[in-house]
Amino acid sequence: AGTAGEADARRLVDAARRRLAYWDISDQQIEHLAQSGTPMKTLTLYAPASGTVTRKQVMEGQQIRAGQTLLELADLSRLWLMIDVYEQDLAWMRIGTPAEVALPYQPGSPLTGRIDYLYDTLNPATRTARARVVVPNPDRALKPGMYATVTLTGGETAPMPTVPEEALIRTGTRAVVIQALGQGRFRPIDVTPGLHAGGRVQILEGLAGGEQVVTSAQFLIDSEARLASAVNAMMGGHAGHGAVPTAAAPVAPGESTTDGQPAHEAPAEAPAALARVQDGVQVVRIDITGAAFEPSQIRLRKGVPARLVFTRHTDRTCATDVMIPGLGVDATPLPLHESVTIEVTPQEDGTFTFACGMDMIKGVLVVTS
Repeated sequence: AGTAGEADARRLVDAARRRLAYWDISDQQIEHLAQSGTPMKTLTLYAPASGTVTRKQVMEGQQIRAGQTLLELADLSRLWLMIDVYEQDLAWMRIGTPAEVALPYQPGSPLTGRIDYLYDTLNPATRTARARVVVPNPDRALKPGMYATVTLTGGETAPMPTVPEEALIRTGTRAVVIQALGQGRFRPIDVTPGLHAGGRVQILEGLAGGEQVVTSAQFLIDSEARLASAVNAMMGGHAGHGAVPTAAAPVAPGESTTDGQPAHEAPAEAPAALARVQDGVQVVRIDITGAAFEPSQIRLRKGVPARLVFTRHTDRTCATDVMIPGLGVDATPLPLHESVTIEVTPQEDGTFTFACGMDMIKGVLVVTS
């Protein structure tokens, strides 16, 4: 009977030890309780790891229940800095990318860290992705919830030509740079842009490196409103291009390949260009590209002398001459890259067609009082 009683007692003791262990009571505390043989009304609970109490949800004497969170602790010796990265910059980001952290309250003393994790989702509202930077915090200067400015340094890429951002012209369907050929000659080149950094754009295709490109196109294109038409005139939708002297054509369109392209008449709804009055004379410059006069509609004042300056920029057009039958102007030759001036004084209101000698490419003069 004694032996059975001792076995039962040992089982009870073992069960009590296991229950205390389940309550996260340390082995040292359990052993101290067993050695003392004295019941303890309170026990000290120890955190499984060192840290700083960031949240306290219990008061002395408060009744608690199983599973209730009493305290939250955090290891502040290293912090996570959550940063938002724009989607166009994600190509630079890698695990381990160096980060320089500037604190508003501590200028001049940046901290350094590295990207530790890149999240797989994109915020559709801000078009940014989350990245996590691990920052050492040995002196506890950083506090959870602070804001900081982060500068990320991307890795090196394969050698590629680069151009200033302002040299890249985007038309919506293509990206173009204007190559300077020297002696006032220019040529548009289709390019494929890549990464952006430091005010420059990587060119993946289109340039070999070493070319001279135009970084400011104001002298080529007289207004942003003419950007698309000027580039389209230069490109002509095909690969073959020639250079144009800027003295002969302010918009400097290049030669365009128009083989197989039908001639187009200017649409009636196109806005009419206003002539510039200079010393009492209406002056309009008209460029001939592969398939059009530009501008194709011109507004003139009745009774005021007008000077129409035509410049042909390509051999691939039927507009090697021009005529204005309604104003008594017969077919006038238009030599390549030479400006030809036709002077008229419209005496009546109305519309007068100017066209190539084959009457295929046309434009309109709108005369009003």
